[in-house]
Amino acid sequence: MARRGVFCLFLTACLLPGLASASYIQMAVTVPPAAVETGRDIPLNISVVNTGDEAAYDVQLSLMLPDGFEAEPIPVGLLPPNAPYADSFRVRVADSVKPGTYPAVLKTHYADANAYPFSTVSPAFIRYGQSTPNRLQGRLRELSLAGERTGELVLEAGNLDDRPHTVSVRLHLPDELVAEYYSRTVEVRPRGAEKVGFQVKSLGALPDSSYAVFATMEYDEGGLHYSSAAGGVVRILSGDAGGADFMSWLPPAALVALISLFIYIQFRR
Repeated sequence: MARRGVFCLFLTACLLPGLASASYIQMAVTVPPAAVETGRDIPLNISVVNTGDEAAYDVQLSLMLPDGFEAEPIPVGLLPPNAPYADSFRVRVADSVKPGTYPAVLKTHYADANAYPFSTVSPAFIRYGQSTPNRLQGRLRELSLAGERTGELVLEAGNLDDRPHTVSVRLHLPDELVAEYYSRTVEVRPRGAEKVGFQVKSLGALPDSSYAVFATMEYDEGGLHYSSAAGGVVRILSGDAGGADFMSWLPPAALVALISLFIYIQFRR
């Protein structure tokens, strides 16, 4: 009977590491609203905090900008947990840029201690010359992907204006996701809505993870530029779509069976 007790303790010790929570990195990015700028060199302030419990390595920040805007990436390097980092991009504006509100997407690249790469995307706006009201609204439906399968990420673009608009839509994804195409043009009727679909699949995305994605919507009218953004989530499932991965539930099931066997043995004694 003593051998059985030792055997139970040994199996428990082997199984518990699979049940323990792993360390993680999570980036909280903030881009404060900027005032209307008129110069050709616009500051765009940003702040980043690693809210996880593991340090992020080789952190680099870069801006994805529309035509007529340029900015150099910012190398950050090591970002320990809960250590805020603040900096400012210098965004250069071309002479051909019209006044208005323009979208910018901040992409954060980093790696864990094993040099495994990650990335995130966060939306921002640049108000140049004159701020324009938001006449577009959008919503990205949540998408779940299993394995290497492709799914359709759908944007519902709504027009709040009394006039129709020809809207340029662009999809912004972290590096772990790819799309068949990233930009579409859609005609949205007055006070109406249109659906725009993008075929998306995983490119090294981690199972049981969620990724924030964004779509920007833009159009020109009356010499001004208008833009807005819609956010969504792509969830990566483990295993096939029909159920959880076998190895994900094997340790908990084995531990339950082990505990049941131990209780049974104790009652037999």
